[in-house]
Amino acid sequence: STPAVGEPPLSAPEYRLLQCLLYHYPLDWVRAEGRMLSVLVDGINEKLYDSFMDSVLDDTPELIEDYIEDLKEMVKP
Repeated sequence: STPAVGEPPLSAPEYRLLQCLLYHYPLDWVRAEGRMLSVLVDGINEKLYDSFMDSVLDDTPELIEDYIEDLKEMVKP
């Protein structure tokens, strides 16, 4: 399905990971669901690259500070 206008084209887990990082929620669900953090991070960076012309997450994963406000516009708590 196509994302609604203005919404990032992220999968549900990718969106959830961004939410957790932006709003300081725990990340324990990632391993509990059998997902790999690095795979989610790569997916987010890849899908948002065109919007930011840069990665929005580093490998830690930490948000790149310059993009936090823009990401909060896209990702609600």
